[in-house]
Amino acid sequence: MDQPHKMSRGDAPMTDKYQDQSMEYYDGNTKIKIVDPGPVPPEKVERILEQFHRVGWSIWKDLSLEEQKAINAEYDKQRAD
Repeated sequence: MDQPHKMSRGDAPMTDKYQDQSMEYYDGNTKIKIVDPGPVPPEKVERILEQFHRVGWSIWKDLSLEEQKAINAEYDKQRAD
């Protein structure tokens, strides 16, 4: 358990570079470290948002028409409340 988690998603390893801008807490045996890397260029933010948008639409298109209708009905119901 003392070994660092192996990253398999292409995550950048955390370094001491952001040590002053981080905080950590524990949830059971899980150590959670939150790091603020500082300012992010607007172009990068836009790229990330576009990726999220594409992934969201890809997921939506993978749903059946019945699933899409059910989700839309639930959304409409929540908006009406």
